[in-house]
Amino acid sequence: TVARGHWSRDLAYVLGTAVSAEKRRQWEHE
Repeated sequence: TVARGHWSRDLAYVLGTAVSAEKRRQWEHE
């Protein structure tokens, strides 16, 4: 369904940005 696809895409986007932010934070920290 459209709603399901939109939900999974949003979730992936949120997780992606969160992970990249954490990695960037760790890289800058070291």
